[in-house]
Amino acid sequence: YFSMLSPASYGLGTKSYESNIIRHCFGIERSEEYKGRHRLDCCIVYGCDPYILQQASGGRKNSKVVSKMTFESLSLPDIDAHHYLRPDRIFGIFYLIDQPSSSFSSSPLPSSPSSFSTSICIL
Repeated sequence: YFSMLSPASYGLGTKSYESNIIRHCFGIERSEEYKGRHRLDCCIVYGCDPYILQQASGGRKNSKVVSKMTFESLSLPDIDAHHYLRPDRIFGIFYLIDQPSSSFSSSPLPSSPSSFSTSICIL
């Protein structure tokens, strides 16, 4: 899923941020899968041609998807045929701290990229 909105649009830094982004991008029916599990702690700002984006199901007007075939055609496969985002199209990666804005965490990023999911903002 790709969101056309920034994390600030979902209330980043507020208690409702996680619920807002889950509801908007995945639907309230998937709350159990995401809520409180730190699966939305990273925001990747990624640039792609808007013509490859398709409307996400469920009527979420700012949520977009890229078909699996298109993603595989435009991404870089590794030796095991897993496909990843192209590094030359990543404009920024932000670790979003789940704490009030007046305090900061000194905890490091998760050691494995597979340990969290991301929200991706398209430019």
